[in-house]
Amino acid sequence: MANKRPAWKIPAVINPPNRRCIQINVPDDPQHLSIFWGVLRSLSDWQRWEREGTKSGTLVAQVWRDVVYSIEWEDSCMSCCPSVTNQYYDEDGVLQQSTDGGVTYTPALDDPRFNSPLLPPLPLDPSDELRCAAANNVVGYVKSQADQLIADSAAWGNLTGLVAALVALLFLLLEIGSGGALTLLLIPLAAALLQAGASAFEAALTTEVWNEFLCIVYCSTPADAEYTMSDWGTIKGRASSFSGIAGIFLHDTINVLGVAGLINASRSEVSYDGDCSECECSDEWWYEFDFRTSAYSQYFSIANDDGTYQAGVGYKVVLSDGYEVRVNGNFGFDIQLVGWILEHNGTDLTNFNRSVTTNNNGFANLDTNSTPVIDGSGLYASANPPLGAITDNGVGAYFRGAGDSGHSNVRLVRLVLHGRGVNPFGFDNYVYDSSNP
Repeated sequence: MANKRPAWKIPAVINPPNRRCIQINVPDDPQHLSIFWGVLRSLSDWQRWEREGTKSGTLVAQVWRDVVYSIEWEDSCMSCCPSVTNQYYDEDGVLQQSTDGGVTYTPALDDPRFNSPLLPPLPLDPSDELRCAAANNVVGYVKSQADQLIADSAAWGNLTGLVAALVALLFLLLEIGSGGALTLLLIPLAAALLQAGASAFEAALTTEVWNEFLCIVYCSTPADAEYTMSDWGTIKGRASSFSGIAGIFLHDTINVLGVAGLINASRSEVSYDGDCSECECSDEWWYEFDFRTSAYSQYFSIANDDGTYQAGVGYKVVLSDGYEVRVNGNFGFDIQLVGWILEHNGTDLTNFNRSVTTNNNGFANLDTNSTPVIDGSGLYASANPPLGAITDNGVGAYFRGAGDSGHSNVRLVRLVLHGRGVNPFGFDNYVYDSSNP
């Protein structure tokens, strides 16, 4: 016996003025999708609707025809993604967005710094020649930005003018509207430029700065000049080594370009025409953990009851009854270690023991009674510790206060690792300066 479906009743309102957007999960299979499409498409067939004298079935079928033929079948939110309530740029420079008032965050899918269309590649095979050409184009483009800003005297009148000028310089490389979320990155840069002034900004960008910046870019440019997140992070991290407004401008400009903008700048053919043969590239890297800004809980944990973490302060002992803290690092990958910097602060620095360990073995005893301390904050920089792979427990930092009942207020503030080979943390975020480590 045939299963004859009854006709659908004609709704009282043929074409409601509003639409409701819904999301559903369907089986990811061609046959299932075909059946699903067939059911939806039947809504646009007038013969499936109740027949009556006014021929309303034809009208309601047309309403549904407009609906079903406008469905977005690609991987999307079907035009009903929840509204963004909060957004910020994380420590890696990636735009994070929240749709629940800041409870949870996910990377933004529409950040133009990573998904803008790319310019055609340079007509060169992967080689040092291509690396140098790409690096010169990046530096040439950034320098042209600086030159245009310096020449635009009207832009230096106020913060709004500088932000607008900076946004205008991005249109060549990034597919952006009015600047959007990029304004969050541009406001601090514009404020720093406004405080420094055009004359000081021009004076800071010397030929020596541009030549050194060329080497920073060149040494982080892969053979095919297809920059990655790691390359982008390393370039902007090393750009911070320049003092004053020069370092702020170079870092923030690379940061706001993102990977897509960096690639497009390398293909812009606005060349600096510098000599890359004078660049001394090294396979060594530096990565800083500043525990005042983060606990870096993805890598470090407290290994004893006396220890605790306080934001803005670092790892410290529990003052009520503690006198020592052990912090273990577990990175999940090997590190070819060349050296490290360990920094503590507090008032109980005259008699306390501290050490750095690898794999639960003593790596260096930093007892202040026998080891020189570089400055009053308790900074110790190793000159040439043994080279070795850090595995298992990673790096452990330990210190003990002035005595078992000393209730030491010494805090673990900073740990910098100096390694060789590929940076396992993705990019360099620290530039070593022997005069101010």
